[in-house]
Amino acid sequence: MKTLLSIITISGIVFAVTIFVSTSLAFAQEAITGPPPGETLTAITDSSYYETNDTITILGVLESANDGKPVAIQIFNPTNVIVKNYQVPVDNNGKYNLKINGDFGVTGQYKVVACIHNGCSSTYFKFNVKQTPPVIITKVELDSPFLLMPDNRTCTLPAKPGFINNCLTDLIPGKKVQCGYFIGSKTCEPIHQSTTGTNQSCFSNYDTSSAPQWFDVYNTQNTTVNLQNFTVMEKWNQQFYGQIGPYTTILEMKPHEKCTYAFSPVNEPLTMPLNNMAIDISYNYNNKDYNASTPSLSDNYNDMSTWQYDGNKWTFAEEKTTMVPEFSLAIPILLISISSMIIFYRMKFRK
Repeated sequence: MKTLLSIITISGIVFAVTIFVSTSLAFAQEAITGPPPGETLTAITDSSYYETNDTITILGVLESANDGKPVAIQIFNPTNVIVKNYQVPVDNNGKYNLKINGDFGVTGQYKVVACIHNGCSSTYFKFNVKQTPPVIITKVELDSPFLLMPDNRTCTLPAKPGFINNCLTDLIPGKKVQCGYFIGSKTCEPIHQSTTGTNQSCFSNYDTSSAPQWFDVYNTQNTTVNLQNFTVMEKWNQQFYGQIGPYTTILEMKPHEKCTYAFSPVNEPLTMPLNNMAIDISYNYNNKDYNASTPSLSDNYNDMSTWQYDGNKWTFAEEKTTMVPEFSLAIPILLISISSMIIFYRMKFRK
């Protein structure tokens, strides 16, 4: 019985010693990673999430005597490798501030370690590498000019029996505007000119390069690209409006080549609304999926101006687009039939 009691007592002592040693080591490790006694060093970022080319701000406070030494800042990537080193001065108020460009090449969680006087403080942020799409949208036409006629056949004439004339006598003061009765519609609508940005259709086997509404696609690369599963999505008021594709045909674009994607109206004067429209293209290139989008755009000016993207921002400016010769007033139904044949090759859903 004494032997058993002795074993239990010794085991208890060993267990207690183990706990004491483990706790002491833990406190010792914490003391090594933190600031020295009497000092408090903080390190934070102005956000917990960043993307490529975002400005990352790292700041903190040293609550101790400022002896002029800088704060050493290291940034570790998701694999715990140091990718950035900085020496940041501390101001008279004990504060430091560092701004860097988010140009990291790996997506994941990054660690920031700030050290001074052999003490350190750390913080974390998540970073996402934004893939720049090789092919982008550079121009958008939403409201091409009305088609003017040299004779007296205009939308200001009385409507046919059972139809409504939506055109006013002052639609364009002093000008005669061509109108048409579209299949399935009870209204006479003004006809818009068919214009184009490049005279080259992105899918020459399926589509035309001219229409009242269109957008230009541009290959930003110095090499030929072959895009698979090319899809066009339309959004109105930030909600899904329509989709065309994905195309089974591969879109091949030579270096810095442009092409026009035209929206041919069917049984309607225009395919899309004129306000708050956004266009998104998606495709697969080199086994990677990409998408390029426009912001919500509006155009009610009924002129040759287009929305244009310069790589940084969208601006609305006059564009010397190419006007395609139109047919006489008796042709709209024929045009609709041709457009219907073109649409046969598309997979299009619309609200």
